[in-house]
Amino acid sequence: MISTIRDERSLTKAHFIRNQMEIILLGQPIKRFENINSYIEEVRKMDAVLSDKISSMFRMRKSIGISKISA
Repeated sequence: MISTIRDERSLTKAHFIRNQMEIILLGQPIKRFENINSYIEEVRKMDAVLSDKISSMFRMRKSIGISKISA
């Protein structure tokens, strides 16, 4: 979802919200990741069930995006 944000101010806010959600769900923010796959792996180190849910939602979102393009 963050990849759809265009302006820097909104992007900063989105990252802040993501960090706050990580603190709520994991007890600490994910500090370093390079892409969605490395992000999911960092989450997996702390909570495998949550990382599976994030991965599943990302795949679903990705397939919806692909179906919109082909429509």
